[in-house]
Amino acid sequence: DLYGGGTAAGRRVQLPWGRVGFDINNLNTDGLTIMQRAIEWGVAGGGGGGGGGGSPPAGPVFEEFAEVNPSTTYNVTVPTPGGTVDGDLLIAAIASDEDASDLTAPAGWNTISVTNNGTRVTLGVWWKIAGASEPATHQFTSSSYNMKYGWMMRFSGHDPVTPINTTSTFDTGSSRNPPVASTATSVDNTLVLRVGGFDHEDITVDDPGLTGHTPITMDLGGSGNGACAGGAGYTTQQTAGATGTTEFALTGREEYVTGTIAIAPAP
Repeated sequence: DLYGGGTAAGRRVQLPWGRVGFDINNLNTDGLTIMQRAIEWGVAGGGGGGGGGGSPPAGPVFEEFAEVNPSTTYNVTVPTPGGTVDGDLLIAAIASDEDASDLTAPAGWNTISVTNNGTRVTLGVWWKIAGASEPATHQFTSSSYNMKYGWMMRFSGHDPVTPINTTSTFDTGSSRNPPVASTATSVDNTLVLRVGGFDHEDITVDDPGLTGHTPITMDLGGSGNGACAGGAGYTTQQTAGATGTTEFALTGREEYVTGTIAIAPAP
């Protein structure tokens, strides 16, 4: 529907930011998200009929993440993303220095992988469907007392019953450009999530370096020789099949654990 009456040939979006003196550079993260979603919605409408026309974007959508950078610790209490609602998909990841292969999630979480690269770095990844009264935080436990970085990602538009379509093997090694393995999806319109855990602090904060992917995070747990880091980014895949490989970008050669997770769309 057009503001002045009638209908448009395709989707139109009116954002309430047209007042005199408005500066787009003053938008906070939520404002930028609204703008991005509005543009995506408008483009997805194509040449649809009036009243909005077209269909909403197919496939899962990354919404937001929350993180915690504790000092040296056994356990990591990760905040639940603030906009979480009943039915959202939550994926949590913990990067830990050294061998923390006994990392354990609280009740209700499903393990994707807990993989250690010898005694250098460990990455644990879990998922769950958010409930109607999701707690503000979730505590992940370990008997390993070291530096850790934890983050939790929120997604919508996923299969509510089987949101994880497939995962790759979680690979380990040492590289300045840690590779991320391919996996083969069995449904169209998946969101392909890449995650990694890295020894020490040879990273560019907020830039995982995944070419062709939208970054989610790249950050540190601690500093110095005992530090670790974790990162994630995603892309979308319209047609089922191999996701292909990619690689993170570090600023120095480090031990790593990396993997690919494909999120299935709502049926």
